[in-house]
Amino acid sequence: MVLSAALTAPALAQHNDLWPHLSGTALRIGIFDFTNQQAEDPDRRVFGYEFDNPNDPFFLGDPGIAAGSGAGATGLTAGSAVRFNLLADLKYWDGTGDVSIGAVPNSETLRLRKGFSNVTTGTGTGFVTGLNWDVVAADGSVHSHLSAFLQGSDGNAVPAGPGIWGTRDGVEATAGLYVVTMELTTDQAGIADSPPIRVVFDSAAPAGALDTLVAYLLADFDVSDVVNATDIDLLTAGFDALATDSPYDLDGDGDADDADVTVLVEDVLGTRRGDANLDGQVNALDLSVMASNWLGSGIGWAGGDFNGDTQVNALDLSAMASNWLFAATEQGVAFDQALATVGLGGIPEPGSAVLLLVAGGTLMMRRRR
Repeated sequence: MVLSAALTAPALAQHNDLWPHLSGTALRIGIFDFTNQQAEDPDRRVFGYEFDNPNDPFFLGDPGIAAGSGAGATGLTAGSAVRFNLLADLKYWDGTGDVSIGAVPNSETLRLRKGFSNVTTGTGTGFVTGLNWDVVAADGSVHSHLSAFLQGSDGNAVPAGPGIWGTRDGVEATAGLYVVTMELTTDQAGIADSPPIRVVFDSAAPAGALDTLVAYLLADFDVSDVVNATDIDLLTAGFDALATDSPYDLDGDGDADDADVTVLVEDVLGTRRGDANLDGQVNALDLSVMASNWLGSGIGWAGGDFNGDTQVNALDLSAMASNWLFAATEQGVAFDQALATVGLGGIPEPGSAVLLLVAGGTLMMRRRR
């Protein structure tokens, strides 16, 4: 898949920390550039880090949280604690082919340490009560890092020999990408927990795989480990949510709009509008779905609504027509013939003056709602 630079670049800077800050009465997580002491993206749900020390390849001093004073402060009361909890099992992708997130392959675990306290996530661990991460200073700032240890099936992060490690261990974690799902909380009364965030750890994965997975997870709005029609529907439903700094912003311009749908559909999923079943093609299967919902309302992407207005009409038909037979693996019929096959033969061909009038009227009604 081809990924937008806006999706990938900010997440992977090793000196960018998680920025916990208040949004109303809830914690929100953004990016804090500790080097330049400034808060950046105020709503970030995915962070990526690499195990890249050849002398200690399964240890990392990340992730960290940071907030400055003033505009980049947490907004929390001085003396309140910022904590984290682990929300789900440790997940894995080997970094090859299409993104496919699943269980770890060989009983790997990931241990997070703060001071002398540790929590571990792996297969079957589910929700794990976490640790105090830091205490808010008088000026509203925080800065503290966890230590992360990627452990093989023997339960330790010691690399195999030879080298400075000798031959005292031989069970290493499988190369690939490991996903930790967590939330941040505070003991300050009346403050809701943060939305789930993902931290991706790269352990010798193929080049570019970390960028790919971060971009994919940014589009996984329902935190299901699969980007699908549900995520597209959540995005379109969120067009009016937080007009700036939207959590549904995928193209980096701060808001959520139709351009973000294009990023999700084309850059992340590698397909086009009209692909109702998201199999990577626009063909008769998708047209059949659209025909069964024709002129219906309360419909989502999987039912043939490709512009997010929850209706299936001429606008969606036009979108499908412009991408008809995209990536088709077998020869298909012309679009007008396909329309007749599914009982829509009386609909004017997309591009005709009649259809443009219908679409224009539909668009005017949508704007008046």
